[in-house]
Amino acid sequence: NELMQFIADNEAVIRSRKLMPDIVFPETSVFAMADPLLLSRMLGNLLNNVVKYAEHSFRITLSAEQGDTVITFSNPIHEGRQIDAERLFDRTYRADKARSGSGAGLGLYIVKLLAEKQNAQVFAYTENGELFIGVKFKKA
Repeated sequence: NELMQFIADNEAVIRSRKLMPDIVFPETSVFAMADPLLLSRMLGNLLNNVVKYAEHSFRITLSAEQGDTVITFSNPIHEGRQIDAERLFDRTYRADKARSGSGAGLGLYIVKLLAEKQNAQVFAYTENGELFIGVKFKKA
């Protein structure tokens, strides 16, 4: 419910960037032990990252893996762009050094800190020209 409400609340942000979301939910309900306020902040930072870097589309996937709950945001990587996925959650790391925006590069670092407060883990990797960033909540 929290994830569905978050997506509905942020529809205007997604539309303003002319992004086409692909939202993938499992057929059965998935639950996570998470603080709703911290989860909302984490989802906001993950979406903000997608909004900054995705061009046309992105995907949000909710899944259950061996009892754990996983939320993944993914988007195609711009051709020729190099991303050090292992460093994405480092404080002030910015994959795009040429960006002149006002952000401090703290968004994903904050996601990591908030995940740790909830006994969750963050992950990031690239595969087949796509970047995957997410959070895994351990089985209660």
